[in-house]
Amino acid sequence: ANPPFGVDWKAERKVIDRWPNFRGYSGKLPRINDGALLFLLYMMSKFQDYKSGDRDKPGSRAAIVFNGSPLFTGSAGSGESEIRRWIIERDQLEAIVALPEQMFYNTGIGTFIWVVTNRKADHRKGKIQLIDARERYTTMKRSLGDKRRYLDQAALDAVTREHGACADSKTSRVFDNTDFGYRRISVLRPLRLRFQITDEARERFLNTCPDLFDALQAVQDELGNEPLLDWNQAWDAIQQVFRTLPDDVEGWAKGAKGTVQKKIFRDCFTTVDPEAAPVIAKHHKVAPLDRAALFPGQTVPVDINKDELYALLGLHKIPSPRGGGARGEGVCIEYEPDPALKDAENIPLKEDIASYVLREVRPYVADAWIDRETLDEQDGGLGKVGYEINFNRVFFQYQPPRPLHEIDAELAAVEKRILCLLSEVTQ
Repeated sequence: ANPPFGVDWKAERKVIDRWPNFRGYSGKLPRINDGALLFLLYMMSKFQDYKSGDRDKPGSRAAIVFNGSPLFTGSAGSGESEIRRWIIERDQLEAIVALPEQMFYNTGIGTFIWVVTNRKADHRKGKIQLIDARERYTTMKRSLGDKRRYLDQAALDAVTREHGACADSKTSRVFDNTDFGYRRISVLRPLRLRFQITDEARERFLNTCPDLFDALQAVQDELGNEPLLDWNQAWDAIQQVFRTLPDDVEGWAKGAKGTVQKKIFRDCFTTVDPEAAPVIAKHHKVAPLDRAALFPGQTVPVDINKDELYALLGLHKIPSPRGGGARGEGVCIEYEPDPALKDAENIPLKEDIASYVLREVRPYVADAWIDRETLDEQDGGLGKVGYEINFNRVFFQYQPPRPLHEIDAELAAVEKRILCLLSEVTQ
């Protein structure tokens, strides 16, 4: 099958939304302006059931031509990634063949044949084969629109033999299904604020909250005008000042208005400073970690102790005032994350998250932690599971750059030619 590339399915959306599922798939759908994978889902929904040895359930195999976007478009958790995940985790993607460019009449872009089936041979189960046929083209004597190349019979036979062999070679690679999966985790770092009362900040604050003029003066008398690098201590002192204000001096308003006033106060008198202490968001009791739920299918290395694992998840344990008890429970601190420093990491499914973060993140940002709120919707583990297939990465062949003296010689020759042309114009 050869669906139009990047087909828009807006007109069919109402009908598709009423379908309960595509033979078992009931997850997110792709973007409205690219229905390629939606077309593939529809094809697969028509597959016959398969049961070995049962003539009434022979199974099905289909091949479809796509452009490159269905291989990798959409990050973890998106409709495109969820469709790839559903197909691969059900072990129904058999092979993908990369075709040469300029193979079709109406487009010259690179295309790929996806082979999907529900009756994989035993030696292919849990495997996906990638075949690179991009350089096996024959040039046409006369082009037809954008079609200037084709695969002759020898090239077709070679691709067929590679597919049948299902072995590694220069143009064929066989991977485990999980090689194309990853978990996308969010990496957070603490917000660090410097507190200082300046004339400009005073003006901005009082323009919004003029009723707090006397209270602000009391804070300034107590804390002075010098910068303070620990917002936590500064805020405790500020709150103490507000609690001890005379009855005739207005303090924080009650309810939502007071919450807004406190936010405006912090926004006006604080500045992000990497040298400042982390801002503490809250204290709470340490709850036992469910490792099996947070790291599904993974084994946390034994050399990572409990406190280090807690710190990786943004829980910094401090001794309990009562000593922690027999179970070692105590209190932990959670820092407020800095939105500007939020980042993401794609971790291969075959690698455990904790070891990856300790090796690839912590040496460079020692205060980073994993966002515990970013969870996969299907297995509930840390990070969102995604799947993508990067052909260029698999078949990339490094080409060393030409010697520098050759490049310099060519540049000198071009400059000389330009000067000659200019001299002819000026004479």
